[in-house]
Amino acid sequence: MTNFFLSEYFLFRFASIVSLLPVIFYSIKLPKSDIKFWLLLFVALLGLVTLTTYKLSNNYLVSFNISLLIITSLTTLLFIISSFYIKDCWRLTSLLMPYILLLTIIAAFTEDSGGFGAVSEKPELWLFLHIMVSLLSYAFLTLAAVSGLSVFFREKLIKVKKRNDFFKHLPSIVDGERIEILFLIVAFTCLALALLTGMSLEYYESGKIFVLNHKNLFSYFTFLVIAILFAYRKLKGARGKRAARIVLLSYLFLTLAYPGVKFVQFVLIS
Repeated sequence: MTNFFLSEYFLFRFASIVSLLPVIFYSIKLPKSDIKFWLLLFVALLGLVTLTTYKLSNNYLVSFNISLLIITSLTTLLFIISSFYIKDCWRLTSLLMPYILLLTIIAAFTEDSGGFGAVSEKPELWLFLHIMVSLLSYAFLTLAAVSGLSVFFREKLIKVKKRNDFFKHLPSIVDGERIEILFLIVAFTCLALALLTGMSLEYYESGKIFVLNHKNLFSYFTFLVIAILFAYRKLKGARGKRAARIVLLSYLFLTLAYPGVKFVQFVLIS
């Protein structure tokens, strides 16, 4: 037991989780876009990247927990970059970072059968592109889902006419919807590229463009749901909680397509 708590991997896991706590507490108690906030956000990113790099050095590229760690690191990085350029995007911190903490805890303490796939020294460019756009689509859809959740909570508070200190610092409904759509457009574009590159890889390997497995099926569902949302928004003006529910549904499908499939493959089955 003592050796477990003093092990190198445990210390990396513990440090990455602790690095997320200050920015979470600060964003809830004293939500300000000041230098302290940005420093705490960068500390959180550093903790995630450090743990992810450590896991990657052990060649667990295809495992469930390393996939989850890459997602948390990438999502946090994209959130920081977006917060510099998108007005009031930083206000989503109090919703996003607790979720990132939850994913990090799951990834850090889930034992799986990773190591089946070693990190290739010379990955094919097309495969690398497919992996990157797939990760980007999931990361941006995560940010879109959090933005949609923000809009959902804001509308709920207005409807019940109650004051809640936890949600009052979130973006306004108008700003939340604007941020949600921006992230959704980027996620949709990346997902389209991921599907196209995936089809080309399938054709290269099997001679078939469409291969129906769980991952592809849920990815197609995600693409279809987002496309329907854009069409419905254009024709009917779907906004607010209704649009947020559709975004969350698309996020559920993509979660089942990527982390979900890996969880079943490397945790449940193994």
